Amino acid sequence: MPEILLLIVIGIIWGFVKISESVSNGSKAIQDSKKFDEERLKKFGDRKIDATQSLFERNKDIIEKHKKDVSTSESRYRYYYIDNMTRDCINEICMAEGQNKIRPNYTYLSTWKMSAPQEWKELSLQIEQIFSNRQKELKEIERKQTEVLQKEVVLSLSSKYADLMNQFNEITYRKVTTIDAYGEENWDALDKEATLLVEKIGKREGNGDDDIKRWRKSSWAMPEEYKKLSENLVIKFKDYYRIRKSKPIESGNVTEMSGIDFENHLADLLKKNGFDSVTGTPKTGDQGADLIAKRNGKTIIIQAKRYAGTVGNKAVQEVIGAINFYNGDEGWVITNSSFTKSARELANKSGIKLIDGTDMQQFSHAVNK
Repeated sequence: MPEILLLIVIGIIWGFVKISESVSNGSKAIQDSKKFDEERLKKFGDRKIDATQSLFERNKDIIEKHKKDVSTSESRYRYYYIDNMTRDCINEICMAEGQNKIRPNYTYLSTWKMSAPQEWKELSLQIEQIFSNRQKELKEIERKQTEVLQKEVVLSLSSKYADLMNQFNEITYRKVTTIDAYGEENWDALDKEATLLVEKIGKREGNGDDDIKRWRKSSWAMPEEYKKLSENLVIKFKDYYRIRKSKPIESGNVTEMSGIDFENHLADLLKKNGFDSVTGTPKTGDQGADLIAKRNGKTIIIQAKRYAGTVGNKAVQEVIGAINFYNGDEGWVITNSSFTKSARELANKSGIKLIDGTDMQQFSHAVNK
């Protein structure tokens, strides 16, 4: 019997709690509704609802206002940015329409859509598209503005370091046109030299060693203006290369050639005269050799001298040393000019072949005698 009484008491208490909760919830709902009506009146006054228009058409002003607030600054909520902007807009439209019960408030837009009326779902899709398009427009505007600024920085750096740019073209041309063991030019040198120059300019502009290390570790760490500068260096070098290569070269006229042009010219002539391979040596630490030519099983070490004056003993001495360094069988010194008497005497004594400007006019005969 006491147990039954206890259950009855518990039931009565539970009933009172539920009634209290219901009254409280009802009171809260009334208060929320009243607050909603007050906010609506304050914000929209006596705004009329034209039922002949679609939900979208009659709320274009609200949508347009929220569209102006769309930005590219998405912060940590970037994945939900457009959703949240759409939700905020729908909250205001609900107020304008007097639809408190439909409001998503602060729930996820995707959650709200699950129970929203069809017309409101369609409205949210329209708003999402508008806001998404607006954000794309803003990003494109920012991209173009950034691109303009980057071009200005690149032009400024190119002007400021014009002397280095000119050196870059000459240095890179020498390295690219150095012929390898397969008779091909070294185009890998282009990107390497462009990177080295950009790093040098970066240091002069105040970037520290740690910054340069980060650039080398990941290209993402390099500022965009320096990437653009590197790209420009590559493009302009190719133009420079094409112009230099397009100039006609005559066998008997080398006075206007650069040193590397002269070497390349000799390499072409040697190939035409039956040499199996002709390769260039590094432009630093070449040990007195410019070209290494092979024919009939022999390795010939060649020093090329495009001179305005006469070539002396030093060139002969250098090629003698280079024969040993490169395990050569013969040593040649070729010039567009002439040799001093002492150079010829040393060459005769050391077995070094000399080809001068006069011989260059009959190159085939000179290299085959």
